[in-house]
Amino acid sequence: MTIGKLWIAVIASLLALTSCAQSEIAPLPTLAPSATPIVVTALPTATPIVRPTLPPTWTPVLDTSPASDLPAATPTAERMPAVQFVPATPLAVCAAFGEDRERNSRTFVPGTEPQVFWTAVDGATSYYIALIDDTGTIVFEGYTADPTIVFPAELFAPGRLYGWEVFPIDALGQQMCLARGAELFPEGLPGRQ
Repeated sequence: MTIGKLWIAVIASLLALTSCAQSEIAPLPTLAPSATPIVVTALPTATPIVRPTLPPTWTPVLDTSPASDLPAATPTAERMPAVQFVPATPLAVCAAFGEDRERNSRTFVPGTEPQVFWTAVDGATSYYIALIDDTGTIVFEGYTADPTIVFPAELFAPGRLYGWEVFPIDALGQQMCLARGAELFPEGLPGRQ
């Protein structure tokens, strides 16, 4: 027998088996009789999502008009708030700016008014000073012309730790150096003798 006849015999046998198998399968019984016949419908067609787009003829254009064509800025009577600015390159005067460790004490007696000192900066017209408690809350903030400040005793709560920070401000109202500061501990606090 040739290979071609062998294939025909195999295919004929398979067809015979499948036709016999289909006639012998009984339909499955229905569990509950259905009063209404089930109608199979086609799946609904999907609605495409429409998004607004630019027209195909739109092309971005670089504005090359000279600056003189732009409208002139109109000054207003409103005062703009001073912008705090730290120069990208630190000023040479900032190198020595910081806590005056020779005059400062990091501890104070509760009920007294602690005084803190920092080094003066040439060109500074004032200094921003802030007192911050151990939760990060600013308890006091203000400005002074001198490189020192005395904090009122009522700012300090018993058992709390504090820190202060200061930075110089120039004649234009701009921050000259990064803020510097130190901790301030009340005496008698456990672990802070």
